[in-house]
Amino acid sequence: MSRIGPGVPRTVPRGQATLTAPVSLAPAAADTYEPVPGVWSDGNCYQFTTSAAGVLEYSGSSGRAFLFNGSSDLGVNVADTVTYALYVNGVMVPGAETPHTFTAPAKTEGISITAIITLNAGDQLQAYAKSTAGNRIDIATLRLTAWGDV
Repeated sequence: MSRIGPGVPRTVPRGQATLTAPVSLAPAAADTYEPVPGVWSDGNCYQFTTSAAGVLEYSGSSGRAFLFNGSSDLGVNVADTVTYALYVNGVMVPGAETPHTFTAPAKTEGISITAIITLNAGDQLQAYAKSTAGNRIDIATLRLTAWGDV
């Protein structure tokens, strides 16, 4: 069996979307989730496709478990709390949210989000973000990864 790395079979379902350049998100309203904008690329996907808009779509067997992880470096233009959330098919996944409070602007900090999710063929994953005050969020990096069971 062919492998992608030490001990990892090529047949492990996996998807990855990476923001290709820094972006800013200016939410239309305070405390309202919006999709993270920008241009996205994929990374060694198997049974997933990545759209340029940052949507990971799963095409494998239904009912499969995945470890989802998102990691990001970001900042704000004023002190604020920013929350990332994972959405599947346009609906927020309960417990897949990560709030982070910035005590000062102009400082880049890292945050992450992790959840175990079950996906069905055709499910679409996407990162959303919100600001408690509706202020600008400056996203330097963001990578979303879904790693399936064997």
